[in-house]
Amino acid sequence: MDEYGGSNTDDRLRQVDVKAEHFERQVTRAEQERDDWEQKHSVSFLLFHPKNRADYYRRLSKSTSNPSES
Repeated sequence: MDEYGGSNTDDRLRQVDVKAEHFERQVTRAEQERDDWEQKHSVSFLLFHPKNRADYYRRLSKSTSNPSES
């Protein structure tokens, strides 16, 4: 018996464990969403970073130019 008159301590520990597991799943899901977002947007971030933008447009204009003009 505990101060609550029963096995409330065990019940409370189980509740805390369930809540902790739920929180861990939420964190894991949020981290996965973040990783997916970063993976999806990393290419566009690198591509359109000011340091890379001029080179990208230069290569784009070369690849889309008319071959007869060269």
